[in-house]
Amino acid sequence: MKSQILLKINNFLKNRLIESFGLLMILVSFFLLASIATYSPSDPNFIYSPENTEIKNIAGFYGSVVSDFLLQSIGLISILIVINFFYWMRDYFILFKRYQFILFSFLYY
Repeated sequence: MKSQILLKINNFLKNRLIESFGLLMILVSFFLLASIATYSPSDPNFIYSPENTEIKNIAGFYGSVVSDFLLQSIGLISILIVINFFYWMRDYFILFKRYQFILFSFLYY
C-alpha cells in the first residue's frame, strides 16, 4: 500500500519537474528571441559598458549583453538557434506526456 502511494508521488513529482523545466526553457527562449530582436549596437555589452547610456533593448542590460554575445559570436544564425530551441522545448514539454511510458520503460528496465 505504501509503495503504491510513494510510486504515485514519485511519478507526480517527476512529471511536474519535467514540465516546469520545459516551461522554463520556453521562457528562456522567449527572452533570448526578444533580446536578439531588439538588439542595438549602441547598447552596453560584455566588453564595453559606458555608465550613462540608455539601454534600448527590451530585456534590459542582461538582454543587451546576451544578444551582443550571440550576434557577435555566431551572427544571425543565433535567431534560428533560438527558434529551434523553442520548438525543441515545446515538443519536450507537450509530447512528453504522450511518450513518457516509452521513455521511462527504457530507464527502469
